[in-house]
Amino acid sequence: ENVVPGTYAISVIQDLNKNGKLDKSLIGMPKEPLAFSVIKEIPRGRPKFAPCSFQVGEEDVAMTISLVTE
Repeated sequence: ENVVPGTYAISVIQDLNKNGKLDKSLIGMPKEPLAFSVIKEIPRGRPKFAPCSFQVGEEDVAMTISLVTE
């Protein structure tokens, strides 16, 4: 509610073990479910803002973000 119009990106992490961080394997792959707005595949490394971004204007915005486990 009450989001100011602008450009946004969302990241979501399901912290399964509730340690406050995204756990990764020895080679840096996520061990917990995560997702980013707009992009469907998890990139290698941290994604850039632009590919994940979307516009919020005066109209309501609805988005479904599905967690990926790989």
